[in-house]
Amino acid sequence: MSFSAGRAAMAAPAVFTLTILVSAFLLFSVQPMFTKMALPLLGGSPNVWTTAMLFFQMALLTGYAYAHGISRFFSLRHQIILHLGVTGLAALVLPIGIGSGWTAPTEGFVAWWLLWLFAASVGLPFFALAANAPLLQKWFARTNRKDAEDPFYLYAASNLGSFGALLAYPFLIEPFFGVTHQSWLWAVGYGVLAACIATAGCLAVRGNRLSPAGETVSPQPVQARGQPIAMKTLAVWAGLAFVPSSLMLGVTTTIATDLGSFPLVWVVPLALYLLTFVLSFARRQIAPDLFTRKAHILFLSVTVFFVASHMLAPTSMVGIILLLVAFFFIAWGFHRELAKKRPPERHLTIYYLTLAAGGALGGIFNSIIAPLAFNAVYEFPLALALAGLAYGGVVHWRRDCMTAALFLAFGVFCITFLADQLTALSNSIAFVAKMLPFLIGTILLIRDQARPARLTMTVLVMFGLSALVAGELRDTVTKRSFFGVLKIKEDKKLGVRWLQHGTTLHGAQRTDEVPPTPLINHYPGGPFGQLFKTVKVRNSAQIGIVGLGSGALSCYRTPAQKWTYFEIDPLVEEVARDRRFFTFLRDCTPQAPVIIGDARIALADQPDGRFDVLVLDAFNSDSIPVHLLTREALALARRKLAPDGIVIIHISNRYFDLEAPVAATARAVGFEVLVQRHYPDAETRKTTLGQASWVLLLSADKEFLKKLRQDSRWSDAGRANVPIWTDDFSNLLPYVKFN
Repeated sequence: MSFSAGRAAMAAPAVFTLTILVSAFLLFSVQPMFTKMALPLLGGSPNVWTTAMLFFQMALLTGYAYAHGISRFFSLRHQIILHLGVTGLAALVLPIGIGSGWTAPTEGFVAWWLLWLFAASVGLPFFALAANAPLLQKWFARTNRKDAEDPFYLYAASNLGSFGALLAYPFLIEPFFGVTHQSWLWAVGYGVLAACIATAGCLAVRGNRLSPAGETVSPQPVQARGQPIAMKTLAVWAGLAFVPSSLMLGVTTTIATDLGSFPLVWVVPLALYLLTFVLSFARRQIAPDLFTRKAHILFLSVTVFFVASHMLAPTSMVGIILLLVAFFFIAWGFHRELAKKRPPERHLTIYYLTLAAGGALGGIFNSIIAPLAFNAVYEFPLALALAGLAYGGVVHWRRDCMTAALFLAFGVFCITFLADQLTALSNSIAFVAKMLPFLIGTILLIRDQARPARLTMTVLVMFGLSALVAGELRDTVTKRSFFGVLKIKEDKKLGVRWLQHGTTLHGAQRTDEVPPTPLINHYPGGPFGQLFKTVKVRNSAQIGIVGLGSGALSCYRTPAQKWTYFEIDPLVEEVARDRRFFTFLRDCTPQAPVIIGDARIALADQPDGRFDVLVLDAFNSDSIPVHLLTREALALARRKLAPDGIVIIHISNRYFDLEAPVAATARAVGFEVLVQRHYPDAETRKTTLGQASWVLLLSADKEFLKKLRQDSRWSDAGRANVPIWTDDFSNLLPYVKFN
């Protein structure tokens, strides 16, 4: 063996591993980076990340198809030249950013527009990166090293790089760099990667010049060898990839709906998803198959139970952690099976292409099909059902099909009936009645994972789904848009109708009251009621409300005032104007316009100095519209205010303490800031349904603020030394509540 070829063979593992790590790091750091850039265009909706993931999965699939094609039909040298050309072409669009003229539509299917935005802005670089993992493994297999016969361990290295990027972004990149600097740093990393790819290509060519016996050979196009992969095998690979992909997106949406849509929420489920790939494809397994199978079954059954019982809604950090742990073990079970079913090296690219196709199908199901087909977020429980069916081996049933169908029909009937009957029982009895089938089913599943377990798993998941659906349909009207799910629930005993987004109430009205009185956060004794009763607000002629909800604030209007609403979700206006549900707008502000679209864009079109009062109450569930709270956004709000105007910001939140960053940012644009943390007493909560509220008041009117400070309920907001939020930089992580 010549010196150069020998050195090439020795250096190949380190160079290829480094190149794949760098490529994966860039691939998965660009995802949260660019999605954070796009998020403000759509009001911080959690579906932005779901749609972004669909784009990235489709781009990954395209990249894998490209890698499969050129490795099959081109010689090694031509593959390297072509791929370096594609990599160089993609560099022409760097640094990554959003071009001018991209404005979110107010009508139509928003997801299509968002997909086009991602394709135009980041599509080419992502495509070039996506091809690297399978292509570099294929090149490594041509180096004629002994370990090159099974290059799948490099896939674990790829996922390790991806995992590192997802951990680094929220903890090391986002807290210290704005998105502009992030984009430039990413462009530098891309240049380093191009050099690594060229080096790896040279090593592959040198190693490929010698046969294992040391004889020089000429490079030939790679041809398919052996029998082609059966369609059934391809379907199994795709199915095993589809379910955890859909689950990952479902878990992310479930958490982001309430916790907020920002990089940490996005990357943690995705990082766990990738970690299961790392563990599954590692050369040495850290746990036996029996452990992963039983952990998968246990956590799947427990998750189905809690979801069906509405007890796993992420209303606390503990609930979120439990949901993430369960997802990790379920996904690990699937990816362990995928790793065990991997083919010989000659089928490497078609294997990865099929895995990418299954993952993309999960994205299509969650991002495109589910919002069109379902009026509620049923894709997550459906993915849990598929997880039970697929992992239980339902595709292999023959004689048991009829028995299974009878058990399913009986289970659905019983649980649908019991779902109504259990409401009359005590909570403890209802809990035991629901828990018992899950407990029995889980024990059977852990004891026996053969054919009887498949039947038990099917009954188990259908039990959960039927209980979930029955509970959702009872006294509830559900509507869905790109921005989330709205539920209109009626409590006939209290005579109250509620508007709910996620797990958060956004309005309530007594069904027998005309004209209606604002309730919950907006009730008369709370901060909003206090401010709208002041002389300053009552005499105001122009009031702007960002975030319509049920329209409850409208009933504070006086005849001299002119109100304007700003709402990003057309469905919210539809519900607020539907007299079957709420009559606040009809009874109190029937002529007030509702401007549909992102509030920042809509406010920019308003005349300067127009509003005497601006109310920012634009939370989607409990998620935070950070782009409405940055220095640029608050400076815009101040320009649109009269000189003595006020801004009222509702910052009540179960997960984040927002007072410090919002107050610091408001002071940076010239506002003084007061705060009220309002907690109604038990009698008030009973008679008015009043809830705790946390409100900031921003103003430059010193006389008004002086009078308001005489009210002990209001005080100056704290002056913590915290970073000011800007459009380029914002970080929610330091403000998480852990209690």
